[in-house]
Amino acid sequence: MTEFHHQLNGDYHHLSKVYDVTLYSGIISNTPQEGVILLFILPEVINILRTGTTFLFDGTFASAPSFSNECQQLYVIMGITFNTGFPIGFALMSRKTECAYSALFNKILTIVPEWQPQTIVIDFERAAIASIRSLFPNTVIRGCWFHSSNAVWRKVGNISNLLYLLYLSDKYSNLGLTELCTHNRVAYDIVNLLMALPLLPQNLIMEGFECIKNVCLENVQLSLGEKRGQFNALFDYYWSTWLQGVNADTLSVNDTVWRTNNVLEVSHQHLRMHMGNKNHPEPWIFLKGLITYSRGVLIDYSAVTDGEQIREPQRQFLVCSRHATPNFGVLRPQPLQIQPVNIPQPQPVNFPQPQLLHIEPVNALHPPSSILLELPHHRLREEILARLLPPPRIRQLVPPNLFDVSSDSDDEENVIV
Repeated sequence: MTEFHHQLNGDYHHLSKVYDVTLYSGIISNTPQEGVILLFILPEVINILRTGTTFLFDGTFASAPSFSNECQQLYVIMGITFNTGFPIGFALMSRKTECAYSALFNKILTIVPEWQPQTIVIDFERAAIASIRSLFPNTVIRGCWFHSSNAVWRKVGNISNLLYLLYLSDKYSNLGLTELCTHNRVAYDIVNLLMALPLLPQNLIMEGFECIKNVCLENVQLSLGEKRGQFNALFDYYWSTWLQGVNADTLSVNDTVWRTNNVLEVSHQHLRMHMGNKNHPEPWIFLKGLITYSRGVLIDYSAVTDGEQIREPQRQFLVCSRHATPNFGVLRPQPLQIQPVNIPQPQPVNFPQPQLLHIEPVNALHPPSSILLELPHHRLREEILARLLPPPRIRQLVPPNLFDVSSDSDDEENVIV
C-alpha cells in the first residue's frame, strides 16, 4: 500500500484526477496500531461534511484491493442531503482498530474542521463506535436495523445447523428453528417480534424483550412443545449480544428516518460494477473504477443541488416512515409545468349493466397468530402494528358513466378494501 501511495504522488498522480481535481488525499500512517490508510475524497461532495447532519459509515471487503493481504477493507463515508445519499470519502485501511478509525476521522477533520455530525448510522462495529464517541461526544449513534435483523435470522439458521450436527441425521433436521418458522406461524411471529424490538424507544426495549420472553412463550407453550428450549438459546443470544455492552445503546432506531445503511450497501454494489464485479481487484483497476464511479456521483450531486429529482421516491419506505417521523417527506420545490391539452367531446356509449366483481381474498401467509394481536405489552404491539403497510385497495371493475358526474366519485361502496 505504501508503494501505491508513492506512485499516486509521483509519475501517476494524473490518474487519480476527476475533472482536473485529484481524488487522492494522501496516506495516514503514524503507528503500527493505526496501520496504513489511503484516503480518497470527492470534490464538491465534500461540502456535505459542512452542511449535512446525517452520515452513514460502512466497510466493504470485496471491493478493496488485496495488496498481498495487507488491505483489510474499503471504508466509505456517505452523507445525506436532499433525502439522497452521496459517498464522500473512500479509505483503504490495513487495520480495523480504534486507533485506525481515529486517525481516519482526524485526517478528515483537518481537511474540513467544520464537520460535526448530528447522527451517524453504523453497522455495530465496536472499534468504530468507540472512536466516534471519543471524537464526537454529542453525536447520536444509531445501529443499522437491517444488520441487527439479519444477525438474528442468521442465528436462527445457526441453531438449526448446530442441531443437525449434534444429531447427524436428517430425521431430526426438522428440530431446527428455520424449519419451525417456515411451518409454524407462532414461531415466525416470535422471531419477527425480536427483529422489531429496535423500533421501540431505547427505554422500552428491555421491557419489550422480557414481555416476548416471559409472556409470549408461556402462552404458546402448547404450540411449541419441546422446541421451546431452542427459543431459549435464541433469547440468550439476543440478551448477550444486543442488550448488553456497546450494542445496547445503539440498537434503537425509533423516531428516525434513516434506520439502515442499505443505501450505502447499494453504493458498494455500484462501485463494484465499475470494477467489473471483481473481488479484490488490482490497485489500478480499483482506481479506474473509483474514478468512473465518482464522475457519476458528481453529476448526480450537481443535479440535486440544482433542484432536480434524480431518484424515484420509494413508496413503501415513505408509507412506513410516515408513522415514525411526521415531518418526513418535505421535498424540494419543483417547477410546475402545465401544457394545454385538447379534450375531445365524449360520445355516447351503451354499456351493459354493471356487474359486481366478487374477489375471494387469498392469504399469502397464514393468518396472524394471537401472539401478535393479543400482546399484553400495548406499546410494543402499537409500535409493530403501526408499521404494517395498509392493505391494498382493490377497485371494482364497474364501467364508468360518462354522463353521470356522481359516478366519478370514490365512495366507499365503489371500493373493495
